[in-house]
Amino acid sequence: MGLLLLIFGSEITLTANPIQPSTQSIEQTLQPQPKTFNSTPPSTTPYKGVTVPFEYPTPIEQTEQSTPKQVFTWFGHTINESNAQWLSALGFTDIIIRYVNETEFQESKNLLEQYGIHIWRLLTPSEAYENLSTDYFPTEPTLIDDLHLLSSEERSVVVAKASMSPIPLLLTVYCEELNNTLAGLNLSNVDVDLYGRPTDIKAEDLQALKLQARSVGVYLWIWRGYGFTWDSVMLEQVQHVYELAEACGVNRLFVWMGSEADYYEQGMAESSLINHPEWFQTIKELNEHFKTGS
Repeated sequence: MGLLLLIFGSEITLTANPIQPSTQSIEQTLQPQPKTFNSTPPSTTPYKGVTVPFEYPTPIEQTEQSTPKQVFTWFGHTINESNAQWLSALGFTDIIIRYVNETEFQESKNLLEQYGIHIWRLLTPSEAYENLSTDYFPTEPTLIDDLHLLSSEERSVVVAKASMSPIPLLLTVYCEELNNTLAGLNLSNVDVDLYGRPTDIKAEDLQALKLQARSVGVYLWIWRGYGFTWDSVMLEQVQHVYELAEACGVNRLFVWMGSEADYYEQGMAESSLINHPEWFQTIKELNEHFKTGS
């Protein structure tokens, strides 16, 4: 069955044909170092080698020039050299990292800086409220997850304090809770990102959010818990999110999840892009087109 979408007066037909894995132009196979967690994961946690269809870059010299559009992903462990090369090769500019201690965070940050990739901390909704309500501001770029899980009073505090933060803060909202979450809030000086199933991201939501927030981001959200894995998602559905991002002029695009084992949450390894080399070339090309428009 096909799915017909109408965006800005033009029709886009999504056909239900799963993408066929491709290994074309595969030049190199990388065996990453084992992932390091701040708690020891079970020894049964599998970790795959990564087949890479392009050459890895070497670290780049730092410049003051910033990338106008950002492409993020998430990692649930420390970053090793192989991970940094993979992130750079696929064109990611920023990474959210969780489940690491302070030493692991700083080591990952130092390594990513060699590749021109920016690292962000993560705060849960409750952590964000506890910190910001006591006038504590993060000292490094930080993503505040799941704003919709807070009460209306707590959301008001977080949004008000985030609008005054001297450090970049991103607020994340689930698309099905968008209107209820943001009603009555002044978003003119905050940055908001929308996530949801690839089939649930709508142009009208992104356009409405752009009228309210200082800047807007959108997620390509692949999570088994809501019915999507890299084995089941269709190429057209992935392209749909990138096309909406470009058509609506969003500032940030997130590919979720980048890499995480099943240690903290079941299904994350299956939802991790790094374990699906058949998608690498496609995501690299889509990332590049989003950043450059060409």
